[in-house]
Amino acid sequence: MADAVAGHIQELTRLNADKEEFIHSLTHELKTPIATIQGYSDFLQRANCSEQERTLALHYIQEHTIRLEQLSGRLLQLLQLRIQTLSLQLVSVPMLFNSLQQLAQSTLHRYGVSLSQDIQAPFLCGDEILLQTALLNLIENAAKASPPESKVLLHSYCKGHSICLAVADHGCGIPEEDLAHVCDEFYRVDKSRSRTSGGLGLGLSICRRVALLHGGRLTLDSRPGKGTTAVLCIPEATDKEAASQS
Repeated sequence: MADAVAGHIQELTRLNADKEEFIHSLTHELKTPIATIQGYSDFLQRANCSEQERTLALHYIQEHTIRLEQLSGRLLQLLQLRIQTLSLQLVSVPMLFNSLQQLAQSTLHRYGVSLSQDIQAPFLCGDEILLQTALLNLIENAAKASPPESKVLLHSYCKGHSICLAVADHGCGIPEEDLAHVCDEFYRVDKSRSRTSGGLGLGLSICRRVALLHGGRLTLDSRPGKGTTAVLCIPEATDKEAASQS
């Protein structure tokens, strides 16, 4: 009984610390775009500016408004994932990958990279929409990290009693000291570059949460200058689960 109470207190302490850290990080994230929007709004109201200066100020306001919209959307995703229950279905991996190919097309075109597929595990049991969300985040990260005209690989395979969905690139990689933290909410490896490219530091948090909801895990294998492979490992369905989804 005493051990159980002590464990419960320890868990509550950890959750409270996580909550405080989340609020601190969120406050920091909101500060910059709000200050920028306020500053340029004051400038437009008070300054006798040229048309070029006015256009530039409006551009910055729009840019940071979009950033706030993206941030609120990602936060809603995270909040929903904290309370969501899964709707498990038999998912066709070829169909999932083809939908990702279409959905990611504009991102791939923007960064000048292509997406190839290698399907060794054709089916899995999971929530298709959540898996799609996680893999789109991973593809976007891979595209941002990759040099133009390179390829990102979307790969499915069996490993032990799991089905693995991997996104591999040959980009800049992640320093070893950052690997343990990149899935933390709001964490950025390259803060200045992430800000200018619109990164929020929430994508991998969402991916990890999706993996955990499936009873699986998200792993990252990365070497600076060589590239990164992100893998969602989802437990195989039991015979009973597979029968219920067929």
